[in-house]
Amino acid sequence: MKRQSIFITAILSLFVLAGWVGYSLLGNLELPSKPRQANNHTELQGQTENIETNTLAKQVRQNPTNAKGFAYEGWKIDNGGEQPQACLNFTQDIDSSDGLKIVDYIRTIPQAKLTADISGHSVCLSGLKFGQDYQLTLLKGLSGKNGHALVADKAIEISFGDRPPFVNFVGNGVILPRIGAQGLAIETVNIDSLDVEIFRVGDRMLARRTVQTGTATPEGQYSYEYSNAATEVRESIWKGALPVDGSPNTLTTTILPLNDLVGELKPGAYIVNAARPHSNDEYQAARAWRWIISTDLAMTTYQSDAGLDISLRSIDTARSVIKARIDLVAQNNEILGSALSDKNGRVHFAKALLQGKNALRPRMLMAYGTQGDYAVLDFNRSPLDLSAFAIGGRRVQSDIDAYVFMDRGVYRPGETAHLTSMLRGKFGKALQEREGHIRFFKPNGIEFRKVRFTGSNAGTVLQKFSVPKSAPRGVWWASVEVDGIGQVGRTEFSVEDFVPQKLKVEIKIDRSPLRKTGVRNFEISSQFLYGANGAGLEAEGEARIRVDPNPFPKLKGYHFGKIDEDFREIFLNLGGGTTDGDGILELGISLDQE
Repeated sequence: MKRQSIFITAILSLFVLAGWVGYSLLGNLELPSKPRQANNHTELQGQTENIETNTLAKQVRQNPTNAKGFAYEGWKIDNGGEQPQACLNFTQDIDSSDGLKIVDYIRTIPQAKLTADISGHSVCLSGLKFGQDYQLTLLKGLSGKNGHALVADKAIEISFGDRPPFVNFVGNGVILPRIGAQGLAIETVNIDSLDVEIFRVGDRMLARRTVQTGTATPEGQYSYEYSNAATEVRESIWKGALPVDGSPNTLTTTILPLNDLVGELKPGAYIVNAARPHSNDEYQAARAWRWIISTDLAMTTYQSDAGLDISLRSIDTARSVIKARIDLVAQNNEILGSALSDKNGRVHFAKALLQGKNALRPRMLMAYGTQGDYAVLDFNRSPLDLSAFAIGGRRVQSDIDAYVFMDRGVYRPGETAHLTSMLRGKFGKALQEREGHIRFFKPNGIEFRKVRFTGSNAGTVLQKFSVPKSAPRGVWWASVEVDGIGQVGRTEFSVEDFVPQKLKVEIKIDRSPLRKTGVRNFEISSQFLYGANGAGLEAEGEARIRVDPNPFPKLKGYHFGKIDEDFREIFLNLGGGTTDGDGILELGISLDQE
């Protein structure tokens, strides 16, 4: 029995050992990976190279020290912008920390000035053109972050097709000036003609709609308008084709003469549709639509505790518009109030009219001019977005604020700078009885000069500063300090040793007739365009003497002089010299040298 147990145990052990060996062998076997489907931008060549490099990438993961671990993996194109991009993919992140310029490792036929945007494994190349075939060569030595590099040059064939058709309205506003504007500007790419349709939405329907900029739909995408474009209440008033004269793959601007096509505009808003010509069953053509209000009226509103004030002006002349009717319209299209603009183009609505809720909530202002103009101001639209501009102002840290500025921004050594400091209190009142110092600092931060001031002229302190001839070049600054408070303002100015390329030169000369004998002196005045006098400049002059074809305008057609006397055009050398400290040089002209 004991031997039988030992025999059974041995057999089981052999089964376990055989199973472990088989599992180990099968575990290291990998099924062939299924090629992944290419995306819309990747070429077949890139797909094949991706498949070839998959095995290499696995070898790199198994053996990180493999010098062949960094390899080219494929490419794709991005043609959504004005210029196409070729994005190259690699098996590892690109190394850019040591100042490597990847464009130095890329050669193109035909040549192109490349710029590279590196992001992880990908490098997107710009500087290429639509409709062009390129042969790119990646040079060996191009490395990844882990030190691996290409061991051989890699040639790539990249082909760019034409830029997709594109339609868009210029700008993001909805107001089209009725006077002076040539029409509505439309941008297109690779389109020879546009199918255009113009719709009108009556003024009484606008309280139920939102006047907006509309949308532009790229080629290959579906367009959605629905209620945003008032599809159920708008009326088609013109439909036709607009020819486009453009070059291939370039952005072209074409003017749609809206007023000429529609004629007399009735009060209301207009919706313009523009699309690439297409069949009825083609739903993904490039197109755009936009709300438009063609008017000469511009409304500006001011809201306060007293109510709402409206200022109405002409877009063309900026003058106040009088006797224009302005309606305050509620959410349910009821008119809450109506008034005519006064001699200053002003209208006031009491605060009580603005207190309505729900259906009686104020929705928009509608203005009707005496010349048929119509304008609307929608309270539901976002106000002017100034978030991208520095309008926050600066914070005043004390009870006194100083606006400090120089008469110029740059000075040469030896010139005189003029500083102006305007001292103001909390409420903008000029401060006169204050004392303090003005400090001038070198570019290295060391104080160069300190000047005391004991008062101001209507809150203004003027101070001259002579820039020394040995002044260090760079950015200087001046600090204005008030006793008991400290610094209240500062400004910067540059000291540079340069001679601008452009000068303003004037010649001052007596315009009386020039005689054959004697010398006529004249003055040359020069100034640099940044404001300084052109002092110490070498100058020379030359004069040309010729016959005046019409010396006496009242005797036009007559000629004077001896019939047997001939005069030829002559040139005179007037000499030269150096301008003085005021940029002035005096020279003389004499006919005796002839």
